[in-house]
Amino acid sequence: MDFPTGQRVQRPPDAEASWYAKTLTQIRRHGMGDIPISLEIGGGREVVGHLDRISSVVGAAGSGSVGLAEGDKISCDDIVAFTLLDESDYEDG
Repeated sequence: MDFPTGQRVQRPPDAEASWYAKTLTQIRRHGMGDIPISLEIGGGREVVGHLDRISSVVGAAGSGSVGLAEGDKISCDDIVAFTLLDESDYEDG
């Protein structure tokens, strides 16, 4: 999976919310260090930080969560889209 920096990415229409956990895990695994990211969550909110940890949850209890190095923890059920950022974009924001 290759997602260009600055491109807004939404899960495919037929995918479960856990798609974000799987996709962001792969991005984190292939990245060097913490990756700057913007997460668009329900209600039009945006959370910006460095991708740190992704937790998978098995069963009906949920679809996983995304941990940012800054301390935020976001449920994959709440993610609407994500955008990978350049480090310079993150520092400016």
